Parts: sequence; structure tokens; C-alpha cells
Amino acid sequence: MFEDNQTQPNTPPTGEEKPITPRTVIPPLVSPTGKDSSQESAREPEDIFSQNEPSLKAAPSSFVKKDGGQTAIPDQLPVMPEVLPPIAETGLDKKNLIIFILIVAAIIGLVAAVVWWFLRQKNNNDSNINPAVLDLFTNTNTNQEPSKPAEKTNETPAASQPENSADVDGDGLTDQEEAALGTSINSPDTDNDGLYDREEVKVYQTDPLKSDTDNDGWKDGEEVQKNQDPLSSDPAPLPENYFQSKEYHFSFIYPQEMVLESSQGNVVQFNDNINQIKLYIYINGSQPSLPASDVSYTIGQAAGKLIIKNYTQNPTDATPYATQFTTQHYTSENGLGYLIYYLATKRADNHQEKFENILQTFEFN
Repeated sequence: MFEDNQTQPNTPPTGEEKPITPRTVIPPLVSPTGKDSSQESAREPEDIFSQNEPSLKAAPSSFVKKDGGQTAIPDQLPVMPEVLPPIAETGLDKKNLIIFILIVAAIIGLVAAVVWWFLRQKNNNDSNINPAVLDLFTNTNTNQEPSKPAEKTNETPAASQPENSADVDGDGLTDQEEAALGTSINSPDTDNDGLYDREEVKVYQTDPLKSDTDNDGWKDGEEVQKNQDPLSSDPAPLPENYFQSKEYHFSFIYPQEMVLESSQGNVVQFNDNINQIKLYIYINGSQPSLPASDVSYTIGQAAGKLIIKNYTQNPTDATPYATQFTTQHYTSENGLGYLIYYLATKRADNHQEKFENILQTFEFN
């Protein structure tokens, strides 16, 4: 590399050649270690950022490389901290959760109210639609054939029909039909049995002039209401105030205000504490000595039923009690003797009527 610096043989200079200017030779730099700097630069390039950046050191590896080339795990591993840092709580607390639920419920209620209002408006709008319009849509959707024009008939308008079709009482029978049946044209129920005259004639075939067609004690209308046949006799039901004594062989219907007090020792007693009335039925002469009564009845028997033959009325206020009625002792066909005694401590106009109703329903069994 120093070929240019080699010395040429001494030749005489010519006039044409220029004198050679000697070069300045720069000695090689010597490092503080005594080595040639050119060799150091050839060995390692200089890092120009070494002074500006912090040096990065490799973290110590937890693995140790042994001579065999295998990686071994060191005896001591990194120790985890015993107490973990607290984890931040997420979500809603109890108060916020309650508020959230209330808001959601209010929204749901509002939506439900709006839906209900719209449905109600829709129903109202549907109900207000003209029926003619509905029929128009119905005929269009069902693809029905167009209706044929109505054929002309020879029917007479209602206004010009004869008067024999009139029904004054509105029972379904014309006045002419009622005249033929003998029913009243002014009353829809001539016999007052709970059935209109037309129902009796054309539905149930009962007698429109007789309230109890089958004579079973029930009116025709009552039997229809109970789903019974008004043309077939049914046993009359027993009222709630019906009393029958199988021991003493009699039965009767007592006033509804009375209740059974006792039935023992050949004596049956009924009381009406509100109106202060007592009724005694003595069997086989078990009656005590009784004072004179206001009215004394003589009774008998016909077809098992008690009948009133006669009665004797005493002068007013001749008895020590307010009102007193009695029957004479009567021996029935069943072999038992009966005496009926009615006593009221308060005077009233209907006492005698009540006592006679008891006698009329009295039967010997």
C-alpha cells in the first residue's frame, strides 16, 4: 500500500519534470494500552450512542446451563407474596340495585299501560265501524258470488195485513187464536201459572185456562222451572214447617214462627217466643185441668184428616189468659186420643185463624 512512497532511482531531473514535494507522514496513533489504534478499530467498531443511552443488562436467568448442554431448574424458585393485593369490587351495591329494579318495574308498567291503551282504542275503533263496511269486506274476502236480486213476492206489507193477526197482550197468540181458545186477549198469562198462553198451547201442551194441569199441587210454571213434567202428577214437596210424629201417629203444618220445644210424656210442645204463643198436643188424656177457652172446637175425622165439626165461643174476657183455643178430646181411628191446646199471652186478631189452619192440616197416621 505504500508503493507510491518507494524511492525511485536517482536520475537526473529533466527540465520538464517538476520537483517532488515530500509528503508528511503521520505516525500511527497509539492507544493508552500501548496497542495500535488501527488494530482496535478493526477489531470492534465504536458505538457512538454508548454515552447517550443507558446500558441494558440482561436479567439474570433462573435457569442454569450445565456442561452437558441441558438446562436445569435451580433449587430456589421465586417466592410468591403471601398477601395478594385487594381486588377492586365491581357491580352495584344493594341500594343501587333496588333503585335499578324500581326503575325497570316502572318502565315495564308504563309500557303495559301504553299497550293496554292502544288495544282499547283499537277495540273501540273496531266497534264503531259501520256494519255495512264490515259486510263489504266480508263479501270481498270470502269471494262469494254476487247475490242475486231478490225475487218479487206477492206478500202484502205489514201495514196492509188484516187485523186478525193483531196480538194485543203480546203473548204470542193472535187475538183471533185467543178467542178460539177462550183465553184473555188482555193478559199474556190467563191462568196466572207462570207460563204465557202461547207457551202452554204450542210448547208444553198444557191447559192455558188451568194453572195446575196435572192436579199435583204444583202450578205448570213451577214444574217447568224445576224441570218437571207439567202433564205428569208429582208428589207435593213437604214444607220446612211440616212435623210428623211416628210415635204418636199424627202430622201437621205448624206456623213458621214456631219451633219444636219438646216431645215427651205424651205431650208435644211448640213455642213462638217472639209472639208469646204456645201450642200443646196432648195424647191419651195426658192433659192437665185446663181453664175455659175463648173458643172450644168439636173435631172429627174424614179420610185420615181432622175436620172441624162445630165450635163454641165464650164471652170476651171470660178467660184468665189473653187468648186461648182448645179442642175437645177426640179418639182417632188409630186408637189414640188427642187434645190440641193453643195459648197466647198477647191478644191479636189472627190467633183464631192460625189455630184453625193448624187443625185443617192435621192428619192422623
